[in-house]
Amino acid sequence: MLLFVVAAKGIAQHEINNYRYLILPEKFAFLKQKDQFHLNSLAKLHFEKLGFTVFYDTQTLPDSLVDSNCTKLFADVISTGNFITTKLQISLKDCKNKLVAVSKEGKSKEKDFELSYNQAFREAFTSFRELGYQYQSQQVEKELPSTTKTLANTENLLYAQPIPNGYQLIDSSPKVVYKLLATSNASCFIAFHGEQQGVLVQKNQQWYFECYENGILNSQLVAVKF
Repeated sequence: MLLFVVAAKGIAQHEINNYRYLILPEKFAFLKQKDQFHLNSLAKLHFEKLGFTVFYDTQTLPDSLVDSNCTKLFADVISTGNFITTKLQISLKDCKNKLVAVSKEGKSKEKDFELSYNQAFREAFTSFRELGYQYQSQQVEKELPSTTKTLANTENLLYAQPIPNGYQLIDSSPKVVYKLLATSNASCFIAFHGEQQGVLVQKNQQWYFECYENGILNSQLVAVKF
């Protein structure tokens, strides 16, 4: 049975759909090490497949998320089992620490810890797959800065997905349009666009891809939501 808990009688699907971004711990409280048994990586992969843009809580967040804290959910995995049975539940809370949703309890009696935790997590996560999450951009954009709203309304808006050492920018297909490598300056990335290499730089709260072509510096506005 699908179980979702909120302060009222239950949770409407649109409440989850209000959020595009999700913050995930790099280490769950019941484990001793970061990404022990690859459980954090598994959680990140599953939420990204569901459609969320996921950041670990140790990552540097884009300005749009820092300035608009309530546009993201905070995920956690809770252990409720014992030495015989592994039991896990997945919870989602908003910026006010209000419980938005909690999954059913996933269980496993496998003796191998990694296999047991993975099985229990996958069973618990079926709650979110059954819910049919689909991000509704117009609801979240009300809380974003005005410049971000303008970009979100453009047809060529790209979405940033975290990759090792940076981001990839994808369109609605989804197709990777740019690959970005982080620098010491949060407002500037080394950027790859097809065979072109340049920089993606922020100016006046907007992003520009700049590169040299035939000795001439070209600057192109890029509509991107981090």
